[in-house]
Amino acid sequence: MTLRICAAIDAPAGFLYEWWAVFWDIFVARTKPGVSQAAANYVEVRKMAEPALRSLPSCSTSAS
Repeated sequence: MTLRICAAIDAPAGFLYEWWAVFWDIFVARTKPGVSQAAANYVEVRKMAEPALRSLPSCSTSAS
């Protein structure tokens, strides 16, 4: 049994524009506080999760 998930992306201005807008909000939130509350919240959550993410085993891409 295979589960297929098809997610529609509703981006009237286009996917690239939407991606850039999110990226820019998060990038600016790291350097200028008070610009975007949603992006600032994301940055704060990532900072809190960083120690837990470091403890996860990493994948090695080197050939054996």
